[in-house]
Amino acid sequence: MNNNWEIGTEAKELDSKHISERIRVEKSIFKKVVGATLIYFITMIIFSIFL
Repeated sequence: MNNNWEIGTEAKELDSKHISERIRVEKSIFKKVVGATLIYFITMIIFSIFL
């Protein structure tokens, strides 16, 4: 079986990074989740007011 897969390359890159760089990745994900949640709640409020 050929083991030329590129599965896990992102995980290997994260393993080689310093802990502060890993935290930056987690902060960006956190910002995206919070932003999406805010947009969701704003949309639900707008629809509840007008419907």
